[in-house]
Amino acid sequence: MYQEFATGLQADSDIDVQLDTSGTLYVAFTEAEEAEFRARFAWQQSQGMAIEWLDAGAARKLEPNLSEQVRCALRFSNDFQVENRRLIDACC
Repeated sequence: MYQEFATGLQADSDIDVQLDTSGTLYVAFTEAEEAEFRARFAWQQSQGMAIEWLDAGAARKLEPNLSEQVRCALRFSNDFQVENRRLIDACC
């Protein structure tokens, strides 16, 4: 729904809110973080949320400049962002 909202705002205001649909990548560097990510992944997946488990190689494939210390990552493909200042300008 947000994509339609952003498109409508641009049509009404001529301001592009710069909707970024690339998603969010959370990376884990420690064994404790990886354990936390596994629990988060299991819970969110059980709730039907869009979440993807990535091993270190797959994470670096998406983000080649990630540290070699990355153990794993979670990818939230439906986590979109806008440029908030432009959003305020478009709405007001």
